[in-house]
Amino acid sequence: MMARKTRKYNAAMATVRSNKITLKKRDHESVYEALNSANFFWNAKSGTWEHKKHAPSTSVFRADDGTPTGIVKIRVMAHPDDVEHAIVRLKNTPGIRIIEISEKAYKNRKGTGVRYYLTAILEYAK
Repeated sequence: MMARKTRKYNAAMATVRSNKITLKKRDHESVYEALNSANFFWNAKSGTWEHKKHAPSTSVFRADDGTPTGIVKIRVMAHPDDVEHAIVRLKNTPGIRIIEISEKAYKNRKGTGVRYYLTAILEYAK
């Protein structure tokens, strides 16, 4: 069965040819695996296969090169009257900078409290 000629597959075959990568099979999975093994990774936005030293990270906690990003996720659970004070205290904590606070308050599953989710970056991070 012939592989479907998608944009990704066509770009993959062009990259394989131009970089003289040897293929055992020409199905999608084998072609993409051969490119990934040669450190080529698909960039869907640009529609191209890009050569990179490291695989692109899929985590906000790890950069492409494997180093930590300094991003921390924090869940604040408290009585509704205490939440604002808790968030203000977290914003004033030395060594971290709050970069995002959930716009929505979530009710706790048990009890009367509410939850907010914060994203912070540690001071040492870029």
